[in-house]
Amino acid sequence: MAQAGRSRKRISRRFTVNKTLTMNAAPRGRLAKAGGLGLLLGNPSSFPQAHMLIHVHLGAHKTGTSFLQKVLRDNRAVLAANGILVPDLSELRAGFTPRFDRAVRLGGVAARLSEPLLAAHLRPLIPAAGAARLAIVSDENLSGVINDNTKGRGLYPAAALRAKTLAHLLSAHEVHWYVCIRNYADYLVSAYLQGASRRKMPDFDAYLADCMRSERGWADWVRDLVDLAGPDRVTVWTYERFRRSPQAIFDAIAPNSGLSITEGLASLRINASLTAKGQTVMRLLDGHLSPGELTRMGRMLKRFTFDAPDEKLAVTDPALLRTLAERYRADRKAIRAMGCRFIDVRKKPGRKAARDTGRTIPGG
Repeated sequence: MAQAGRSRKRISRRFTVNKTLTMNAAPRGRLAKAGGLGLLLGNPSSFPQAHMLIHVHLGAHKTGTSFLQKVLRDNRAVLAANGILVPDLSELRAGFTPRFDRAVRLGGVAARLSEPLLAAHLRPLIPAAGAARLAIVSDENLSGVINDNTKGRGLYPAAALRAKTLAHLLSAHEVHWYVCIRNYADYLVSAYLQGASRRKMPDFDAYLADCMRSERGWADWVRDLVDLAGPDRVTVWTYERFRRSPQAIFDAIAPNSGLSITEGLASLRINASLTAKGQTVMRLLDGHLSPGELTRMGRMLKRFTFDAPDEKLAVTDPALLRTLAERYRADRKAIRAMGCRFIDVRKKPGRKAARDTGRTIPGG
């Protein structure tokens, strides 16, 4: 009797397993006939979302992105009244951006395999918007992180794959790309101090030497986007122009929005950089605090007011400054030749143009 009971249990288990396999196999077969592996994995373009215009702002880091995002966040009601949807940045970074980053770092195949999961996190942020005519997605971390630009890899070395993956996720929509560039001397200093506020960084001169190992710069980054989307769907502006006339930039990324920008980047300390004293404190605390504690301390020190003298870190070598200025001029010339919309500093009659150091001429 016991043996008969065990036989019935084995038959029951076998039936259950075979039934499960058969039930699972049938949908796979139908999916394969309907469209193969793409449908089996979940094609983001097939997800039911209303077609809309999407402006994707990719940074770069340290080019006024926090200011731009603050203005968009603080004016979401005004923008919504004018048909513009702005997904919440904190929700974007909590759910989508870190998963997107991990998938892209694993390579192209992994990024494609991860698209159904990524789309599931992105879809609620850009819903079938009804009355919205435009959505603005702004997150510089979609381009990578500042640390990606070191180790001789140049600026945003994985930009092409990242943009291609994001474009495929948004393929049901019309996507336009927006980026900001900045003169290299100021950008490298600001990027270095941003890293120093979160982790141990190498000596500044060693950092500069590392960054100069690659010739990949702003023009290469913009070329990745132009090759993907075409020049008519790419807009570039300079940080120097953004500082002078932020209204022009908001008019570009959020046209007919009803926004009136009365404050400039210089009047706000949003995501400010460490000063020399702050950098010294962070260096002394390294080894005594955990990585999380260092990050929180860095945020606090960026807002702390030290007594004078407390000079800002700067590139001081004249030869390097000339090299960086010439590279920036060459990049801007190359970007203009690509045919995309390029919003740069404009000369006024009788005035000199802003220099490539990023400082503006008073009254200009």
